Amino acid sequence: MSVTALVAYRPGTRGIFEACVESVFRHTPRDGFEFRVIYDETHELDIDDLICRFNFRATGYPVPEGCYGSFIHGTLLNHAVKEVQSDYLLTLDSDCFPVADGWLAELVGMVEKGAGVAGILYPWQPIPPTVLKGNIERRIRERHCWNNTHVACQLTKISFIIDHKIDYMAEDDTGFAVPLTAQKLGLPVVGYRAVRCGRPNAGVNFDPEFNRHVALIYGDKVYHHGGATQTVTGYKIDRDDMFSQTTDRVIAEKGAEWLLEGTNSHSFALDREEDVADFKMRIMYDEMRKFLETHDRLFNS
Repeated sequence: MSVTALVAYRPGTRGIFEACVESVFRHTPRDGFEFRVIYDETHELDIDDLICRFNFRATGYPVPEGCYGSFIHGTLLNHAVKEVQSDYLLTLDSDCFPVADGWLAELVGMVEKGAGVAGILYPWQPIPPTVLKGNIERRIRERHCWNNTHVACQLTKISFIIDHKIDYMAEDDTGFAVPLTAQKLGLPVVGYRAVRCGRPNAGVNFDPEFNRHVALIYGDKVYHHGGATQTVTGYKIDRDDMFSQTTDRVIAEKGAEWLLEGTNSHSFALDREEDVADFKMRIMYDEMRKFLETHDRLFNS
């Protein structure tokens, strides 16, 4: 059994990437495991010391001009998967990494037992199939449910990717085509649920039960820092700074194992996912309304 991990890296986010590298090699045997970094070839890397220390490959690929966000990630994966020679392909975000031994063997075991894909599972209820692709409600709620893995930590056989001509940009989010294809084939989509998160900053009035996007621990095996809010000068994942103390400590300690200690984290009540979904949808609609109220010029052209 061999596994290749593809990790997209954006220069300027070294702090959390270093935590990722340190954690992966702390909890993953090297035998049969290849760790590869992929990046936009027009960027200059700032991780040469880590490449020498941990002896992994870094490969740049062309990214079309004007490409941004998840489209960059999808483009890099579409290039890199063509070169994977291992039995299994693991995609990892540079802010997603293990906190315990045995994490990768467990994911591989899930696929060997018949799953189409295994990884971290996203919460919230599935949306009815009548909601069309591209609809914001579908994008938010269908990919965020216990039925789907996320590209941040997603493992499947490389033959699955090749045989079904998976395009990492084919769906509403990078890699979403993988679990959707598995479901269409009647194959299980399995993995780790979010079980805990860091506690909000001291003095912040926020119920951590409603947090399903920042500083999460999945199955007490994998940590996900948070996505979609990278900055070139750092890695800011909490725009309201409610969890910055947790995320800063993860970067400083180059790992998130300390969150497994009960007093350092909040354990989720998994039977409250419907409440969480309703809460997140209200937040989304409130933000959309505020945006439209302050950008009425969009409708006056």
